[in-house]
Amino acid sequence: MTVTILPNIMGIFAFNENGEIFSKKLFVKRDDVAEKLYSVQANKLIPEFIELLNDIKEKEVNELLLEDNELAQEIKEKFKFKIQIEKPSPVGKKVRAKLFELGKSLNVFKTEDEFKKYLQEINIQLTRKKVKKASERKDKLIIQAIESVDDIDKALNIFSARMREWYGLHFPELDKEISNHTTFLKLISQFGFRTKYKVNELTEIMNYTQEKAKKISSLAKNSMGSQIQEIDLLPLQHFASEGVVLYKLRDTLAKYIDEAMLEVAPNLRGMVGAMLGARLISAAGGIMELAQKPSSTVQVLGAERALFRSLKTGAKPPKHGIIFQWEPIYNAKWWLRGKIARATASKLSIAARVDAFSGEYVADDLLDSLNSTINALNAKYKEPPKKKKEVIKEKKEKKKKRDKKRRKKWNKSDKKKQKKGKK
Repeated sequence: MTVTILPNIMGIFAFNENGEIFSKKLFVKRDDVAEKLYSVQANKLIPEFIELLNDIKEKEVNELLLEDNELAQEIKEKFKFKIQIEKPSPVGKKVRAKLFELGKSLNVFKTEDEFKKYLQEINIQLTRKKVKKASERKDKLIIQAIESVDDIDKALNIFSARMREWYGLHFPELDKEISNHTTFLKLISQFGFRTKYKVNELTEIMNYTQEKAKKISSLAKNSMGSQIQEIDLLPLQHFASEGVVLYKLRDTLAKYIDEAMLEVAPNLRGMVGAMLGARLISAAGGIMELAQKPSSTVQVLGAERALFRSLKTGAKPPKHGIIFQWEPIYNAKWWLRGKIARATASKLSIAARVDAFSGEYVADDLLDSLNSTINALNAKYKEPPKKKKEVIKEKKEKKKKRDKKRRKKWNKSDKKKQKKGKK
């Protein structure tokens, strides 16, 4: 005899092959129904479920039919039942179609309006719990943090460009001398007027060497920039100070991402670093989503526009997306970047799956394997591939040589025939 197990808003039910109740465990408190159903959907065996299974076992039923594969696996581990999976099951369809009639026969509901109202309340509570659970996922926090870092980077690039142009009116030589944006903004907020760029202050405050400090001080003395008043300098210095604060905020977020990635995706972090790993998770929509993507998709994550443009116009498809930021790819020879990106995406795909489903640390082994692949590619493809024009030219030359050889053979054969004819 096969018994179908079906949880619903009234409790946990077991039905025989005719759709009749074989055994049941009703939920006592209505306030706990949403929590219990959420636990069942999360493949947990709640007390009512265990009681029902024990009751079925006492009645000497050995075979069960369930609609959830993972829940079936959980039952299999704790109870010795033969289990079939069918979704949706024939009995399940019948029961769900007449759920109100079932509740009315058990005196759970009196009217259909009461049933509909209760069903709506339970569904709303279940949805809230699922949304809350989804928002509590650490990878979602990482996504928000890395997107905030990218937003700060955009703002800082605009800030720095504006500050270099603005301060360049007073001290234009500093722009070429100081390439680092953070240092440039710190100098402006700390010193302001170019007359304040003294050697001693530069060595003490900025920890510069004597040579560097003397050079900046000399540039300040001989600057061709215009003189400005203190009223003009104050907003400029305030602007620079805000930029420095933003850089500090970015560093704080980067540190948080590094710590969070160590918990959520240690293998991705170990392979390509915390920031790039976080960007891959952000582009995919989560660690589980990234783990479910094939390596070919991981390879072009972040290059969706170029990919769809190639599909639309027939242009060459992109060879890499976000993973181009990884040093071995962007430092590689141009004709090897696509091959290295493909190998890297393959290993990253494995790392994401291990992070999502296992948690075991295998980044070092994956990285060693990837490095050996990269070395093999560098050894195999030392020279760049020939251009299309060169290949066509070579083919034409080869064809000419072949034709020449054939003509010679034909001429020789003709001469032999002529000699034989004369004889």
